[in-house]
Amino acid sequence: MVDTVKQMQRDDPTAKEQWQAFCDQFGNGVRDPAKHDISFLNSFVTQYQSGARLEYKEGAELVKFIKHGQRKSQGWKASWESYCATNPKNNGRPEHDPAKHDSQFLEGFFDFIGRMAGGGQGMAGGGKGMYGGGGMMAAPPQPPLKRGFGGMGTATGDPFRDQLVAKIKAFQRTGDAAKQTWHTFCDTSLGGMYDPSRHDAATLQMFIDANGINDIPVSPMGGMGGGGGGAGAGADHPLVVRIKSYQRTGEAQKQAWHTYCESSLGGKYDPARHDVAALETFVMTYGVP
Repeated sequence: MVDTVKQMQRDDPTAKEQWQAFCDQFGNGVRDPAKHDISFLNSFVTQYQSGARLEYKEGAELVKFIKHGQRKSQGWKASWESYCATNPKNNGRPEHDPAKHDSQFLEGFFDFIGRMAGGGQGMAGGGKGMYGGGGMMAAPPQPPLKRGFGGMGTATGDPFRDQLVAKIKAFQRTGDAAKQTWHTFCDTSLGGMYDPSRHDAATLQMFIDANGINDIPVSPMGGMGGGGGGAGAGADHPLVVRIKSYQRTGEAQKQAWHTYCESSLGGKYDPARHDVAALETFVMTYGVP
């Protein structure tokens, strides 16, 4: 019976949720099947096969947390929509309502944003969350900055993080008080490292939200050669043709382009209106064939 319950959890996400709910309600929160007697295991299997379902409180908390993040942060909302685009529903469209996903998918989102924040290397703080010890953890060292396309400045390699960096730099240029606000934040929470490009996206977004500068004007792609700042590439450019073809391959691909445009290119979806550097960034970031 121990093997049966374990196999049910491996094969069926709903069974896994129900086992956890069953243990939380009747088994003192102990979820290891080997630590329960045969009658407890039999009761779970019988109940599950009968179609009875318990409220999965942990999953409800995940749904509530993700919805809260969507309301409070545009960066979080864009990350959630990008994550949903990786697993479209049967109709080929991504489902953005967290309540319509199972807990396994919701839990995967936290790993997704952790990898984004850590430059693809996992969560800051060794997988223990973005923040620890009651305060923010200093971000892990980031890879050396890459030269932007065409020698037009530097970039982190993550278009979304580039935009956050640009907002903080624009904020500092508004005056000495703004610059000191950023420096104080770095001194108290980030080990005195003032270069915003050296910190992860979650940290930057938290500072931006706390100081109400989500809408501060910045040049597209933070002045690093992103689209819209000059003449567009034009409808006949090979990169424009590639991105349009990429969008036609599926709803997830189309949504990936739209999310990129909304977070980095001012919401303009026509690739012909953006310059080559912005298009190259998208093509390399998303592996456009």
